[in-house]
Amino acid sequence: MDALYPDIDQCRALIVDGNHTSRSILAAQLRDMGVGTVVQSSRPQDARGKLEHATFDIVLCDYHFENCEYSGQDLLDDLRREQLLPYFTTFVMVTGEASYNKVAEAAESALDSYIVKPYTATSLGERLLLARKRKLALAKVFEALEAGDLNLAAALCVQRYTEGMTYGLYAARIGGELFLRSGRFDDAKALYQKVMERSPPPAWARLGLARTLFDSQQGPQAKKVLESLVKDSPDFAEGHDLLGKVQVEQGDLTDAMGAYKNAWEITPSSITRNAKLGAISFYMGEAEDAKRPLERAAALGAGSKMFDQQSLVLLAFVRYDAKDSKGIRRCLSTMEHTLGKKPDDSRIRRQVEIIKILAMLSDKHTEAAKSEMFTLGKQLEESDLDVEGACNILSMLARMPSETARGARAKEWVEALTWRFSGNKAAGQLLIAASDK
Repeated sequence: MDALYPDIDQCRALIVDGNHTSRSILAAQLRDMGVGTVVQSSRPQDARGKLEHATFDIVLCDYHFENCEYSGQDLLDDLRREQLLPYFTTFVMVTGEASYNKVAEAAESALDSYIVKPYTATSLGERLLLARKRKLALAKVFEALEAGDLNLAAALCVQRYTEGMTYGLYAARIGGELFLRSGRFDDAKALYQKVMERSPPPAWARLGLARTLFDSQQGPQAKKVLESLVKDSPDFAEGHDLLGKVQVEQGDLTDAMGAYKNAWEITPSSITRNAKLGAISFYMGEAEDAKRPLERAAALGAGSKMFDQQSLVLLAFVRYDAKDSKGIRRCLSTMEHTLGKKPDDSRIRRQVEIIKILAMLSDKHTEAAKSEMFTLGKQLEESDLDVEGACNILSMLARMPSETARGARAKEWVEALTWRFSGNKAAGQLLIAASDK
């Protein structure tokens, strides 16, 4: 290991495995190889928290976890999607024969390597060395990324793929992501179309093409690509995810709810997918359908960078409609704790104010709630108020006593928000849905 891992005693490794014996064996094998620090986790959700707050050189993750809907692949997908896994980290999936095909397919591009149980310390070492070779082969790409030169990194990726060099497909995936991140949509489209000439075309390349079309304001074309993708690969959650986003932008909220539900059913322990399904269900007036994923997002997202506090606002609305005063108070307590960490965040401050008003109404402090609502109404013209904030205000207004909700000032607020945010079909649909309790 010395040549490829000259500083292996400084390496940090994370083992994610539900079986204590398996974790112990893997830890011993890594230490025998000279790895300096080995951290263990029995659940992928716990590992996600560790990976969000610390960096590791090596991650060995089991694919399947007993009594857990969240797989090792789900963990990897979440980390990649949220850009929380550094490119230099070697991620190796550990799998049994039953999951081999799925893992092998993923290893084609997104994974650094995989190993099938049972295995020996020698075979594990070989896998780590092969993964390390790929990292070293792409060292110039990663150096460019570290220096913030996305254009150079992308160019090196394209060169490696078009010239048929080793690890070209892996480089192409990185290159496509970099083009999208830089807004170079024509270059991204050309690269993804080139990769799609392979037979069969990788699902990630089809998704990348759809993302490119969507981000370049070609929604109908993106939708067509995605509909074909999810038909051919119904278990590809990211395809359903993006299809739902496209449908929301086109104002097709009913279809979007179906797409988000499909993605959620594939990965029911994903924080972001629970949040998306809960939000769209809420705006569609399906409170019971919204409750479970919103509660799940809040529970799974505690302390996670992937969690968006807007889920707590929607959950507070759902709990208010269900006359759950204690539940509202729990949402408020969590939000106030978050605001304490970010006191200058105007978005979080408005979210806290919304839940405070719900708590006041729930506790029958109607006059205090009206006063707070009028104070909130003064923020309608603030420059950082967005469609989400407007929907929150309208949802709150719809739950106020009738003399406030239908008063002259309320009508002025509704008119102002409508004029400001109903410039496209998606925003208009959401505003209407938020107003209709």
